[in-house]
Amino acid sequence: MALLIISALGAIAASLYIRSTTETLERVIRFHQIEDLHRNLVQSIQTVQFDLYSSNTSIRHERNLTVDHIESMNQAAKTCSTCHHDPGISTQIDHVQSLIVDYRDVLSSYLNAGTSAPRSEKSKLDAATLGNKALVKTEGMFLQASSKLKSASQDARDRISRRG
Repeated sequence: MALLIISALGAIAASLYIRSTTETLERVIRFHQIEDLHRNLVQSIQTVQFDLYSSNTSIRHERNLTVDHIESMNQAAKTCSTCHHDPGISTQIDHVQSLIVDYRDVLSSYLNAGTSAPRSEKSKLDAATLGNKALVKTEGMFLQASSKLKSASQDARDRISRRG
């Protein structure tokens, strides 16, 4: 009877250990996914900024390059809000999404300005300014996510090595 009780307790302990390890690894995976989303958003903004800064006088050429990248940036920003976040992070995400919408609108104004140089240059400068703000804010969030990922990964390694 004692052997049966010891075996049952061992099985329970093993189950709890496996469950705890699985939860830890799932947490690390979630942080990796969040980091990937942030990286995608940063890269999207950088691509649009590159298009904007490297644009020449060919509005048609700019429009072809930038429209797909703007849509990619919008989708990346929308994806960020699909995860469950604490209120502080949700506020930051809402702020970034608002910046992205404003950035998209100013970029559209710039792309649709035609050849009117003064209006086009002002729109381009406004877009560059908003793009830089969005990029700084997004990169800050990316660094936060990377820091949390590093910490969670180290915690997972430590917990697993202590129990192994």
